[in-house]
Amino acid sequence: KKLDDVVAPLDAGGKSWLWKKLQDGDVVRMEGTLAAPDIFYPPWMLGLWQVSSATRSVEAPLGPELFGSPAAFEAATQDVGKALTYTARFRRSTQGRVVADRAYNVASISRAAMGDAAVLQCYEEEGNANKLTLTLVPGGAGGRVFNAELSVLARDQSGQGNDSPSLLFGCTESSRQMITANTDGNNGPPGGGPKERGSFAIPRAAPVSSKETQVIQVFCSDSPEPSSFRSVQRICTFLTQADFVAKLRSKQLKGPGLAELYEASKKVPADVRTYDITYTRVKKPAAPPAPA
Repeated sequence: KKLDDVVAPLDAGGKSWLWKKLQDGDVVRMEGTLAAPDIFYPPWMLGLWQVSSATRSVEAPLGPELFGSPAAFEAATQDVGKALTYTARFRRSTQGRVVADRAYNVASISRAAMGDAAVLQCYEEEGNANKLTLTLVPGGAGGRVFNAELSVLARDQSGQGNDSPSLLFGCTESSRQMITANTDGNNGPPGGGPKERGSFAIPRAAPVSSKETQVIQVFCSDSPEPSSFRSVQRICTFLTQADFVAKLRSKQLKGPGLAELYEASKKVPADVRTYDITYTRVKKPAAPPAPA
């Protein structure tokens, strides 16, 4: 879906394509690399923010069946116009650059979406912005526990973040998300495997879902020291080969044209959601210590 209110800036340091892909409604999968060890944000984003993320649109470019199911697509479209609220934090790295507090932010969003008690743990390896691990107990899941692993595959950004005076900023990340059901060892491995009597059998995690996402997000501030700023975010979710095969086995997909649909799914997302986001300052960052 084309976004007429997103305009590519002239001073985006050769990265105006970030805005242009949103402006043109271009959702074709991007090829990329890990161009930097993290995304480095502009200094005006430093601090703690109250976030209101309103769903602008939900699309199923490959049809409702590949979105998840027609019922899932219908349920998702009911979120259009509704806002999720949470907090987000941007901090200084050990090198003094502004980065997202990834573990804090993902845990905050997860609690807002799945319930206050949904997150048992959420952490990233020190100094590694490419991998995040969560343990989740979503509300309404009957107490089931899930492990989630988020691995960043590619990223890019406009300007130089902290070094750029611009009040416009854009970035993109591609990630692989793997979610597995966490089972109790006393129940034995899932799938009907035998359980060793009189000993603790370490269970094999049962795959639940894997997917790849590409996120483009552009930010706009009216001031170098804002009390609030705005953002547009688009998340494209692509099916993995395993997802497509699982749908075939479950007979969710049938009829002619499956080969063409499979080829299309390699480049076209199954799920596209766009959000209008407002960040309102909760806490100003602490002033740096005075030189000795």
